[in-house]
Amino acid sequence: MLTRLKSSLFSIYVKMLFISYRTQLAGKKVVVFDIDNTISNTWPLLKETSKNYALTFKKAIPFPSIKDLIREYHSSDYQVLYLTARKHSYYRVTLEWIKKNDLPCKYGAFLVRAPFKKLWFLNKLIKMECSVIYYDDLSYNHENGRVKFYDNIVEEVMKLDLKFYGYEDLINIQSTDA
Repeated sequence: MLTRLKSSLFSIYVKMLFISYRTQLAGKKVVVFDIDNTISNTWPLLKETSKNYALTFKKAIPFPSIKDLIREYHSSDYQVLYLTARKHSYYRVTLEWIKKNDLPCKYGAFLVRAPFKKLWFLNKLIKMECSVIYYDDLSYNHENGRVKFYDNIVEEVMKLDLKFYGYEDLINIQSTDA
């Protein structure tokens, strides 16, 4: 019960934090990045760390091509946001990882409990008349050998007024790291 209450309070806090940035973000060019399997190659570490997520998140290494892309956007006057589906208890680990990997981090990170909750943030950005670019693999189950997709979320994202780079796009970008 207490864990559920903490999680609900954190969700409210994250939404309030996001809303507090409204004046800084309204009408701006915004690029939103997922973290796991988008910025970093997280899934191979899940088996290695026995699904110790805090350790996995700490050990994850960003794809150099994605790291460069984030820096390019940052230097081109885009507001860079991180939006990832992780438990609120990983907030500090997530921020430390972003800073450790020298990624621009003006707004911190926005953690949601489930991937479909990302749609709320994207819709808010669009309502604030932001020009939004969104990078997210929206996939799961890599560590078990069969990649699955959040097809219903991908469908909803495709309906939004934004530029979306999904799984195949990310594979193409990340392949330049080989």
